[in-house]
Amino acid sequence: RDLIRPELENRGVEWQFWGVRQRPGKPFAFGTLDGRAVFGLPGNPVSAAVGFEMYVRPLLDAMLGRSAPQPQRAVLTESIPKPAGLHVFARVRAHPDASGALCLSSAGPQGSHVAHTLSQSDGLAHLPEDWAEAPAGAEVEFTPWQW
Repeated sequence: RDLIRPELENRGVEWQFWGVRQRPGKPFAFGTLDGRAVFGLPGNPVSAAVGFEMYVRPLLDAMLGRSAPQPQRAVLTESIPKPAGLHVFARVRAHPDASGALCLSSAGPQGSHVAHTLSQSDGLAHLPEDWAEAPAGAEVEFTPWQW
């Protein structure tokens, strides 16, 4: 049971949204309290890391006057399972092919509880919400980890 949401509401947080159509990190939330940003990160370690990298770090970078790195175009070297209707941030390994093009392969099981894939990946492949599958050869956006 989530005790954070009602406690923050009692303190005056005004939620802009609670929940996003993505995996991992679906219970992600954002609101404000006295003009300050309040983020609600999911409890699973992978979901929390993805939420931080995709939403919290870019805001912190902007507040510090730093430009956030832009996603790169890359090609999947293998299919990655994904549910239709959700944007999936897949943990992937990045490597160049013979021509130097950026290619991505899965870093392992994609469950939000599989934390070891964070350390075995180079970043996240963005698999769009409207895709029913992410086949080998598909061109995707890739965001490298900033740690």
